[in-house]
Amino acid sequence: MRRRWINLFAALPLVVLTAAQAIDFDPNEVYDLVEPMPRAQRPVRVVDARDTPSAAAQILPNGIRLGETQFRQPPPEALRQSLETAVDSPGAQARLRELLGIGSVRLTGFELRFVQAGVVGDVGRVGLPGGEAVDLVLRSLSKGRAGAAHGIVRIEVEVAGRPYVGNASGKLTAAPTSATTRAAFQGAVDDLVKALSADPDAVAASPEPQASSSKRRR
Repeated sequence: MRRRWINLFAALPLVVLTAAQAIDFDPNEVYDLVEPMPRAQRPVRVVDARDTPSAAAQILPNGIRLGETQFRQPPPEALRQSLETAVDSPGAQARLRELLGIGSVRLTGFELRFVQAGVVGDVGRVGLPGGEAVDLVLRSLSKGRAGAAHGIVRIEVEVAGRPYVGNASGKLTAAPTSATTRAAFQGAVDDLVKALSADPDAVAASPEPQASSSKRRR
């Protein structure tokens, strides 16, 4: 049994490579999430509250989930910059500025995926020991080249104890580039900003001010 598991793990890099080739993905490429910009007038604090993210790309049933090493900017830093830009924009709602000024934005989840819509099959069986599962994965990914590729971004945060999510997706007409990932990331941030601005209970969720020292002495 042990030997069969070793064979599976040895083949996984090939599985990831095959999935990457199906969507013209280079596992050694590094992508931008945002363009470098100076600090904004209204700073936003973002805290990384995620479980330990995977450093390397991970195989999915229909594509690839990028790892931390494939982002030129750490996701918390990219999110901070994008939120500060949103808050500083002339069209920013007062509710958004107030909510993001309460305290830290906790980044609880982030993923950027390249998926091949035509890749379907038995990839979920990759956890089975032995070479059979690897063969099934390779066949499933290889036959999906005709499908359309998409970039998908999901951002999950907590602000003032309330959860919010931003999602975005877009069709890839060529090999993914930093322009692709920047656009997808910004789309998810825009969706997140809409959710924050539209929450009618956002201000009510803000922490109550602490009593002054003079009142406490009474």
